[in-house]
Amino acid sequence: LWAACSKMLDFIYTKVSEVCDRPTKPLAPLSAFFDALEQQYIPRVYTTNYDDFVSQATQERYFTGFTEKHGDHVDFDGQAFWSEWQQPSLFHLHGSIHMGFPDEHRIGDIAWFDDRATARKHSGFTGSGVERMDGTSIQRSAIITGLDKLGRLQQSPYSFYYAGLNRDALEADLILVLGSGLADLHLNTYLKAARRARPDVPILYVGYWGAEPVDFYSTIHLELEERDIALFH
Repeated sequence: LWAACSKMLDFIYTKVSEVCDRPTKPLAPLSAFFDALEQQYIPRVYTTNYDDFVSQATQERYFTGFTEKHGDHVDFDGQAFWSEWQQPSLFHLHGSIHMGFPDEHRIGDIAWFDDRATARKHSGFTGSGVERMDGTSIQRSAIITGLDKLGRLQQSPYSFYYAGLNRDALEADLILVLGSGLADLHLNTYLKAARRARPDVPILYVGYWGAEPVDFYSTIHLELEERDIALFH
């Protein structure tokens, strides 16, 4: 099982890196989108994707929480995460192809590698896993995959990211949910809490409902998907 997980991680890093090197769509519209947002808001981006398209589109100027440079990697700074609140930010809730475990300095902690190829080499952890209260353990990996995500979210920086997401959702003037299948129940919980606390705050959901332009309500009345049910809840 450990070997299978290692091979899956290597595959994800390799394929996503290839796509990031050669985007099939221009990133200029995405850059313009964030430039426009910054005219009125402080964008705080929380993504479940592993790619670095947002970083490319924003010229890597968004704060990530990784601030302490050590050789080929950058360590996460929990104090900076909370003190640098009022600036555009980008947080990878399930990890990034730039994340990995450094060979030395804070062994077992997740670091940021500017070079994707280097991050790929450090995507897995050869030491012990994280022990859980029921006696089982979680195999460490720099990115979070699979169905059992919650246990891995306790490690840094993910625990900080989710605490920040909860606060941001409650304080935001506008919430954009882009391309989410709404399958992560913990994320849905934050959105529902934000809606109940401040029903006047707009939540804009952007999704994909087939190749042809159709009326949204007609589509979901015909055949409800799990995403549609979660959206209504």
